[in-house]
Amino acid sequence: MTDIKSVVDVLKNTSKGKLNYSSNLTPLTKAAFPVIKHTQIIKESTFSGKQFENYYSPERNDEKGNEDQLFKEKCLKSRSSRITSFNVDGQNDEKQSILSTNFTSMHIVKQLQSCILVQNKIDQEYRDCSVKKQKQRVENMKLVISEIDQECEFTIENIEKNVVVKLDNESISLSAQESEISQLSSHEMQNFQRVKMLRDEAVQKKRVEAEEERKKIQYAIKQKEEAKKRIRDNKIKLFGFVEPAQVLKKNIISLFQENKDKNNLPQCVTTLLSQVSTCFSQLTQIVNDGVNGEKEDLNIEIKQASHLLECLEKLFKACETEKEKIQLDYINDKKIKAEKDLAFASTNNVKVSTSQPDIQHSVAQSVAKTTITPEYTVVNKDNFNIDFPPELENIKTLLLQDINHYTDVFAFKGYLQLNQLLSQIEKQCEPLDKSTTQEKKNYKFNLYKVINTTINAISDESSKHLLAKLLKLFSLLTEQTVEIGNKTVNTKLDPLALFLCKNLLAKKLVLQGATQIASNYQTAFPIAAIAVCVWTLFPDCGQLILAHFYRSCPYLVPLYIPYTKNMDIQEYHKLIGYDIDDGKIEDEDKYLKKISGIVRLYAAIVQTDMPPFLGDKPHPHGLDYAWVWLTRFLTLEPRPSISAVIIYDFLEVAGHAMMKRFGKQFQKLLFILYDNYLPKVIKVTSNDGKPMIIRLKMFLDACVKEGRIKEPEGFLPKQWWNRN
Repeated sequence: MTDIKSVVDVLKNTSKGKLNYSSNLTPLTKAAFPVIKHTQIIKESTFSGKQFENYYSPERNDEKGNEDQLFKEKCLKSRSSRITSFNVDGQNDEKQSILSTNFTSMHIVKQLQSCILVQNKIDQEYRDCSVKKQKQRVENMKLVISEIDQECEFTIENIEKNVVVKLDNESISLSAQESEISQLSSHEMQNFQRVKMLRDEAVQKKRVEAEEERKKIQYAIKQKEEAKKRIRDNKIKLFGFVEPAQVLKKNIISLFQENKDKNNLPQCVTTLLSQVSTCFSQLTQIVNDGVNGEKEDLNIEIKQASHLLECLEKLFKACETEKEKIQLDYINDKKIKAEKDLAFASTNNVKVSTSQPDIQHSVAQSVAKTTITPEYTVVNKDNFNIDFPPELENIKTLLLQDINHYTDVFAFKGYLQLNQLLSQIEKQCEPLDKSTTQEKKNYKFNLYKVINTTINAISDESSKHLLAKLLKLFSLLTEQTVEIGNKTVNTKLDPLALFLCKNLLAKKLVLQGATQIASNYQTAFPIAAIAVCVWTLFPDCGQLILAHFYRSCPYLVPLYIPYTKNMDIQEYHKLIGYDIDDGKIEDEDKYLKKISGIVRLYAAIVQTDMPPFLGDKPHPHGLDYAWVWLTRFLTLEPRPSISAVIIYDFLEVAGHAMMKRFGKQFQKLLFILYDNYLPKVIKVTSNDGKPMIIRLKMFLDACVKEGRIKEPEGFLPKQWWNRN
């Protein structure tokens, strides 16, 4: 007998093993199991009716459409009818099963086969229905998709239309905005251009006004400079009347200087001498007022001074005429007296002396009562066998007549000799210096380069450094080969090269005073040390150094070059050391600064200690020359501004060494300078030169009060050479 469990197991092994089962048996099933006395409850498959309902619930399958809902209801009705039929028939069959007790196995198998067939039929129907529904669902989905696509296309079209419309609207809006912005920008640009144009016009107007103002200022400055220059030139021109007036006055005095009988001068001579004294006093007063005053227009004073000078010239001629008359009268009187004496002697046999009395001594005494004049040394031009330089030919006569008023006689002779030597050397070197051949030019360039680079590199860095520069110059001047860059040069290659180098070296050393030392005073001492060494080793080069000093600064002679009314103003300024650039005279402040540097270099040379490596050789131009120059300079009448500058610079550099060397004698000289010379400097100096006077006075006050002069900054003592 086959049990229910085995049947269920067999069914589970089929392709549709998991079927829906119910505890209520269908009539067919009930007929298949007639021998079962107790009804066995067959559990439902996992796929129960409730699950079926849930599977086909409306909430889950709303999207399947109305047809799925109808199919679901149909299935539920069919199932319900079968279940109902099973229950009704089951009761009857149950009764019959109780009565029937035996079923054969074949009958059961047939029943099972029929069940399987029924089940397969149901499955087939289900599958067909599922396929149909699936196809229908696919078609519905396609339809829905098609509708959705259409709707999407429609929506997209609408969106596109809306976007196009919106874009068109935005484009129109943007165009309107752009147009508005363009109008605004155009308006703003017009305003900006108008404002810019107004601003440019204002700027251009301001620029034009500024340019006009600048031109006015420049013109005013130029006018002031020209006025200042004109005033200075007028003062120089006015001051130039004094010297020829002094010469005329001295010459007038000299006419009657040998006259011993001063009281017996004719009345006309006394009147002339009185007029000379009056004219000279008036002229000097006019000159002093004009030079020291603040008046800008000095044309009237110049005319007055010129008129007085002409009067002095006329008086001089009148005095010469009177002197000739006096001499003629004296000769006639002497002749008459001699004739009388001769007659008397011939009568009485008396010896007569033929000597003539000298009346000039009395004339000189008469002149001395009317005017006081300084002592002058009249130098005969025959005493000067040295040729005057061409630039001094115009003032040669004036210089020789009043030599002590402008310079010292012996110093001036030395100046002329050195100037002649310098001119000869320069003329001798012209074939090499002014050669146009390229070979000579290159050779001269290399010589110049050695000297210039060596002199420019001089400093107080160390004694070794300074010795190296001296050795290079020594090698060049002793005809040894000298390296310059990647080249070599030797003075043996040309017979004029050595003279050219010595002259160039001397000129370059003095030029350092006008340039480098004028800007940095302390550099004077290493340059002076090199100059002293070169001067000691090559005395002829030292003479050229001194000649260039005198040419650049004639006050170191000392020499005051006079100005005459027939002299060109630029020529005069060039003689006293001014630079003339394109017809323009160097500014006075720049000139004084340049002279200051040159004087400081000269003062540094005279007080420099001899280096130990030169042994016992004497200083070629030492403190003795400093004393001579200073005393000669103080015997001359001071000039405005320049005298105060020169004295201060010289004493500040060389004063310490002179105090150590000359002691009390130098202190006495300082007292004379302070008491006698300084007041004269103050008297001749205008307001523009007051700072220089104050500086000199403060310096002399300190010297007199302390009794010493401090050592100058940058001084190189003798032991400095022993350092590395």
